[in-house]
Amino acid sequence: MPDMMIVKTERLNVKPSDIPSHVADGFARATLRAVERYFSDPAVKVEYEKWLEKRRNDILCEVNEEENHENIY
Repeated sequence: MPDMMIVKTERLNVKPSDIPSHVADGFARATLRAVERYFSDPAVKVEYEKWLEKRRNDILCEVNEEENHENIY
């Protein structure tokens, strides 16, 4: 997985409705390109698939536990 740089900044309070559409579109396009570049790395894809499988299994376990709990009462 590629190294990531974390930059801490001060917290900003911005209402999405205050952002002009053309600026929001630019943010969205830039974010999409960054995500596409990140996931183009085969190692990232492998890690993501592992995470996704675990997440799916965790959700199934939660659902099964809820169903079992409901059947008890």
